[in-house]
Amino acid sequence: MSSTSDDLEKERRRVLEGIGRLDFQAVAMESFGADPRQPINVCLENVRNSNLYIVIVGHKYGSIVAETGKSYTQMEYEEARKIGLHCLVYLRSDKVPILPASIEQNPESLVKLKHFKDDLLEQHMVRFFNDEADLIMKVMADLYSVVIGGFRKDRFELKVAPRSYSVSRYPYEVGAAGRLRGYFRTMKKEDALLAEPQIVSLAKGLLSKEKYAEAEKLSKTLMGSSQDRDAARTTLASIVVPPPKRPIYYCQYEMQFLPHWSRDVLRDLGDFVDMLVKAAVYEKTNAADVFDRTLAQTVNQFGQHLPSHMQLVNWLREYNQLLYSPKSASERVPYPDQHRFTVRETVLIIFVTMHLADKITAISRMAALVRQDKPMRLDRTDNTES
Repeated sequence: MSSTSDDLEKERRRVLEGIGRLDFQAVAMESFGADPRQPINVCLENVRNSNLYIVIVGHKYGSIVAETGKSYTQMEYEEARKIGLHCLVYLRSDKVPILPASIEQNPESLVKLKHFKDDLLEQHMVRFFNDEADLIMKVMADLYSVVIGGFRKDRFELKVAPRSYSVSRYPYEVGAAGRLRGYFRTMKKEDALLAEPQIVSLAKGLLSKEKYAEAEKLSKTLMGSSQDRDAARTTLASIVVPPPKRPIYYCQYEMQFLPHWSRDVLRDLGDFVDMLVKAAVYEKTNAADVFDRTLAQTVNQFGQHLPSHMQLVNWLREYNQLLYSPKSASERVPYPDQHRFTVRETVLIIFVTMHLADKITAISRMAALVRQDKPMRLDRTDNTES
């Protein structure tokens, strides 16, 4: 992975962190140890030993290799192309204002940067990014596509995490380019900002007034112009950005298809809560069979072993009903056989999910470890009920 200038270092570091969450090993210059060889030779060897090359280009050309007059990034990229590596290319948008210090000032380097960008645009489907959150979401989504799509599996030798349900990799109809599959659509556009009373009630009960207002505003933004929708999706992805690796990064990928495709976003959020509840119960019981139970069964155990948190238990029961058993949630709710969550319902549940996660991890050390992608370690002397 390489970037062209210091002005991208913050974004680059965050992307490296995100790549690590996907179980990839990111190779970047700051991870190199002392080596008697020239830096460019070390860089090129690491490119040759990689499975995929990510290049992030800003408004500076970057450090130049004296012998060639080219930047490190351009030489690495040319080596990646030479050996046939798959390249993911991200360019900072020219439409976003930045400080003069972040713009190339050397006239000769400015020409080289333009030629480099022109080559990238000619050779690749380039992704433009506006800021750190936008870049992270796009890189994570593309890497997810590599994992789930099995791109060049013979080369990557990737093991895809099992899913609890079957779903097509893309939500589009076969042989109907650009047309989304109906099963995953939300309700009709005119119904997008409706929400069942139970979902609204749960959100109001859990969220602060400020957070609830933010969720409602995002719902409306998600139904706005193309630019508004991009901004809303980026904001939603930043809300679910904390670990674990799975299923949250699945959810981030699926958010790209909001507002049309919502059901799998919510299932992955439900899986996230399910993981945390099971970890909390396991901490109290040391019973491994909890991981074979449904969320509803686990929530009941949660209530038995954490009786001082019955308000949280009730919220979790309501959450489970609304997410997984909508038809049985209430006789007053006229859910269709295959309820497709509206835009407003989807956004409210995203906020509710992350708030529930905060509450669970606040009272369970093991749930907190799971959320941080750390192994659960049971202290045999601390297995008492609270």
